Amino acid sequence: MANYNQFDIVWAQFPLSDKLDKLKMRPVMIVSNAESNSLDNDIMVCPITSRLRGDMFSLLLLDSMISIPLNIVSEIRCNKIMTLRHNLITEKAGCLNEFFHRILLEKLFLAFR
Repeated sequence: MANYNQFDIVWAQFPLSDKLDKLKMRPVMIVSNAESNSLDNDIMVCPITSRLRGDMFSLLLLDSMISIPLNIVSEIRCNKIMTLRHNLITEKAGCLNEFFHRILLEKLFLAFR
């Protein structure tokens, strides 16, 4: 398994929520930490989408927030956490800059309050 870390943006074959047998290549944010990731072959991720909602659970990704800008304005859907097998991840696309880690974690926490 490639070495992926919490706050990495990776490309993954992501199952569609209404058609679980179909996969769509999309960027996702790894939200599980290294200890959790080391337990088995699963990684917790949040989808990144260009369909902007701007709700309290979404984090708009500005170019200054990530190591390698995405080609389109996007946001992380922090209330749509999903577990993926590591073999569905194809490559690393960048990472969230450290200054924004806490902001992402706060958005994730909102989904559980």
